[in-house]
Amino acid sequence: MDKPLVSVIVPVYNVAKYLDECIESITRQTYNNLEIILLPGASTDISTEICEGWVKKDSRIRIVDQDKNSLAYARNKGIAHSHGDYLAFCDSDDKLMPSFIEDLVSSALENDSDIAECEYYNASEDMTTLTSYNVLELLKDFDHSFYERFGSPSAWKYLVKRSFWIENDFHYPESIRMEDLAVYSLLFAKAKRCSFVYKPLYLYRQNPKSMMHTREDLQKLLSNFCLIAEYTISEFNRIGIYEQNKSTIISQFEHHAGFNLEPYHDITGSDRANWEIAYSEEIKRLFSINTTVYDVRAMGWGSERCGLLCKLLTKRCDFESRYIRQMTLRGMTSSNIRGQFEELCKQTSPNLFIIDLLEEIDFIQKFEGSIDDYISQWKSGVLCLKESLSRIAPSIPIFIIERYLAKKKLADNKLISLPNPEDIDVFNELLEFMYKSLQQLIENAIIIKAIPESSRYSLTDDPRDGHNYDDAYYYEQIVDVLHGA
Repeated sequence: MDKPLVSVIVPVYNVAKYLDECIESITRQTYNNLEIILLPGASTDISTEICEGWVKKDSRIRIVDQDKNSLAYARNKGIAHSHGDYLAFCDSDDKLMPSFIEDLVSSALENDSDIAECEYYNASEDMTTLTSYNVLELLKDFDHSFYERFGSPSAWKYLVKRSFWIENDFHYPESIRMEDLAVYSLLFAKAKRCSFVYKPLYLYRQNPKSMMHTREDLQKLLSNFCLIAEYTISEFNRIGIYEQNKSTIISQFEHHAGFNLEPYHDITGSDRANWEIAYSEEIKRLFSINTTVYDVRAMGWGSERCGLLCKLLTKRCDFESRYIRQMTLRGMTSSNIRGQFEELCKQTSPNLFIIDLLEEIDFIQKFEGSIDDYISQWKSGVLCLKESLSRIAPSIPIFIIERYLAKKKLADNKLISLPNPEDIDVFNELLEFMYKSLQQLIENAIIIKAIPESSRYSLTDDPRDGHNYDDAYYYEQIVDVLHGA
């Protein structure tokens, strides 16, 4: 069987410093049936001359002129001039690992995939420091849409079947940035089959002069944000898959609102809050929803992870999250504790309340009476909490987060068992009983089911600790409820 032809599309503009390195990494691929399309714009450095020099050295390379100096336009033009069975993209200041094409083609052929994706390295400007971004492997038990919400949507980390692209008439929208986002989820949502290579194959250079590291006028960024959102909604509707993917798209754009504002550390206080509100209002308008994460003031009761979740959910710079930890719910039977809790609620004015029960395990182990006595007193405390919330914040949604102890920890990118897994099982059975009781006692609470056990692990020797994607899982479940998804 002949090897499929792969078209590697490389937009080029003012990257003379890195261009030879980039092109060399493509020509030295272990897979050699390549069509390398270079698209030099009107560069003011010697980028075009470098491209012309490579054409003379390698017959697989050809130049297609780019007359707009636009990344999206160049990619679209490169696709239009391509002849490959598969399309791959490389930014001209980055590099491919030697087996990038071979590994992705093998994965696509083996699985008959429309699209194959890999992991990548974040690299320093001089490529001497590499940090692997191995998120895909850690999230392999989840639907890909979960990763799409906060992961990089970059075009350079996937290989796509050209016929699939052409048949669906995909295009990158021309914009100052975020063009990748408009296409990324569309591809994965429409593809019949996707496959993944769980190792980093791309080197993403932290180039201080790249578009991603360049500040733009904030109003211009907001306008571009709306343009990309409108394009994305339109494309999902054109393909007929908008409603079933709406919650994923909204969350992506909420995350990217934060990414747009992240470099502007000098904009603080009410000025920053006003921009956050502006993004929030545009998201509501664009997606016809009533609430975004920028409206949330979260308050929680439970483990340290519960506190982190409250902080993640409270995005507005002029909002503050609060949480109560190292306190058993039995304490709410004390009028003094209940008074302190109600005063804290009044100060915080939360519009969302979160509970998890991980820390109750510590108090149960220290309790000198029987487990039945503990549970009886604990239930009384829950009813006191419910009564306080109904009086102080009667319309506040209450989320019960079903967190459990992990039986494994991540060490050197491997999951290893924690000591005494039998004890952990016993405690988790008790937690399951308590969560069911909590649901019965707070009837109107919204239940967020536990992260799948296969994806439940700790970053330390403490089985309560969890991990970053644990928090992301619960975060995304909550925001879907807030969006009405």
